[in-house]
Amino acid sequence: MHFKHCTKSSNGSYAISTDVKLYQVIDDATDRGYDNKTFSECFSLGDGDETSSGSWTGLPYSYAQWDSDQNQYVGGYYFRIMKVDGFTGDIPALWVREVVQDTTLADG
Repeated sequence: MHFKHCTKSSNGSYAISTDVKLYQVIDDATDRGYDNKTFSECFSLGDGDETSSGSWTGLPYSYAQWDSDQNQYVGGYYFRIMKVDGFTGDIPALWVREVVQDTTLADG
């Protein structure tokens, strides 16, 4: 997963990191959480690189599809922003201009 061009709201100076956690949807049970990844390069640090990458490997296949009876997706994966500069909660908010899901390893 790649985050490109991140910014944050409030709490003073420029942001330096965000923690991201990946979850697998487990139908009719608690979703399975995988380890946190810390993204820092997506913030403009003056070095010209504004892309951060995190990788989770060895994940089981999980196809997401729409269930019209439940009015929701079942299966698949999703991610949550766990922290921005060490803060949890709604403030500061995080904006990411582009999120890219790279499945190259899974496709090979």
